[in-house]
Amino acid sequence: MRLTTSRSLRDEYIWLALNLDQDPRPVSGPTGLGFREIPREELERDPARFGVTLSDVRHPVPRRFFAGFLADEVVYRMWVFEAHDHLLGRLPDSVRSAVLPSALAVEGSFTPPALRGRSIRPAALTWLAATARAEGMQQILLEIRRTNIASLRGTLKAGFKVMTR
Repeated sequence: MRLTTSRSLRDEYIWLALNLDQDPRPVSGPTGLGFREIPREELERDPARFGVTLSDVRHPVPRRFFAGFLADEVVYRMWVFEAHDHLLGRLPDSVRSAVLPSALAVEGSFTPPALRGRSIRPAALTWLAATARAEGMQQILLEIRRTNIASLRGTLKAGFKVMTR
């Protein structure tokens, strides 16, 4: 028996982008919030601290991992990769044509439920934007499930614009 739906899986997501031709407007989260890139070696030593598995760390697509901290507690995590061909093939045509040559894509991110609603996601995305811009990147892309209203709000607060409806 084959199940069909009236909407494709692609329709369940919204693509958003932030062009980095200008400094991103800063969004502050809780006092003491900081972000940094976590080297692969540190992830392999203690994957549980960052809420990942070794298979996440050793993924075949080269990815970078960033974390947000309050004191020494991990309060945000985010996988990012350069927008390679494997991503471009997943994009709707309307989005693919708007991708700049030097783009990063946020593959996944997470804020623990007890810490949501404190502007951690928008602060993380604006920090990532400043970091990416300093590295010469032109754009950041991400996709969010249409029903994830909190992530959509946080992403829009960070200055991202909707690419698909």
